[in-house]
Amino acid sequence: MNQERQSFIIQVECEEAIKSLEHVYRQAFDRLTKTGLTERKVAALTQALLNSKEAATIPLQDVLNKIYPKNMDK
Repeated sequence: MNQERQSFIIQVECEEAIKSLEHVYRQAFDRLTKTGLTERKVAALTQALLNSKEAATIPLQDVLNKIYPKNMDK
């Protein structure tokens, strides 16, 4: 399998994983609004979920950025 094909597969898999994770976190946030917890507890749990989401998706985004680096030229 050539390098271009491998890069494409990595891109697709990373993007699908990110989409799946975003869906899971969106569901968690939606459920959180229905829990009846105090605002303080919801805020704390929301922050924990945001931190978790970031920790889960940033490494995948980093892989995508290595395959397709952003153009840094002006």
